[in-house]
Amino acid sequence: MPEHTTTLSTRDRWDIANYAMTLRENAVQLSTGQTVIQGTRIEGALPSEADDPAWDKAPPITFALVPNVIKEPRLFYSLNDTVTVRALFNDEAVALRLDVDDRTYSVPGSDEEKRYRDTATEPTRDAVAVQLPATIPTTSEKPWFRHGDPGHPVNMWFWRAPSVEPKADAEVSVLDAAGPDKPPVPRDDKGALEAKGAWRDGRWQVVFTRPLTTDDSRDLRFEQGRYIPIAFADWDGWAGQKGGRHALTAWYWLLLDPGERPALVWGSTGATGLVVGLLFLGLARRERRRFAGRGEDESEMRS
Repeated sequence: MPEHTTTLSTRDRWDIANYAMTLRENAVQLSTGQTVIQGTRIEGALPSEADDPAWDKAPPITFALVPNVIKEPRLFYSLNDTVTVRALFNDEAVALRLDVDDRTYSVPGSDEEKRYRDTATEPTRDAVAVQLPATIPTTSEKPWFRHGDPGHPVNMWFWRAPSVEPKADAEVSVLDAAGPDKPPVPRDDKGALEAKGAWRDGRWQVVFTRPLTTDDSRDLRFEQGRYIPIAFADWDGWAGQKGGRHALTAWYWLLLDPGERPALVWGSTGATGLVVGLLFLGLARRERRRFAGRGEDESEMRS
């Protein structure tokens, strides 16, 4: 920012300061104390576009992105510092929408990218990723939060923006990892995973969609009502981030909430009533026998 004391009047400086204060109302606020992404069940097809009105049914939750300072190649600062997540599902699939405030459109070679390029940094392509355990843990123990561990492997859903120079389409891939000391292994194809991203008004919005279950034994099988660990990562292309140089989150939880299922509710109520009824009949029969036995004893005593 250029020196302003000789170019702006005191009144103009106050106007700028007051305007900056108003921006706080539109800033993305962290979801303090919240750790669970509530997946909402909907009827019909899941949305593949970020601007689909169906996303209004999914409550958003915002997590902090922090630079990877854990292991080389380390990153100590990142402009992209939050990710907002929404989740929808139906009987067949699950959809996740990731929103990341990214002030620079890092699609190398595009007019927008050239306008804001840092000449001291070789640009890369913007990217985001979702990390999930290969299987849902049966205890509170989670995989190591960065790339899992040998006893707890993870799946990674990866989306990368397109490029103009060199020419490349947006990329969707699945990677598997089993520890921080080995790089994630990309699969030969993305399988059943679909993803689509769009950059609007300084924000990337990426929608991932995948069936609840697949034929690949390496894939997580989503289950309703189970707490599923989930984590996220972001690469800012303007800053040349790639590989291990990226921002990430700790583990959080995804819960696909089935809501009230009338058949299940009435079915469980009916089963409970049946059990109670059987217990009542059993107790009644026992008391009848006791009463009958007591009557026989009293008859013998009178005789």
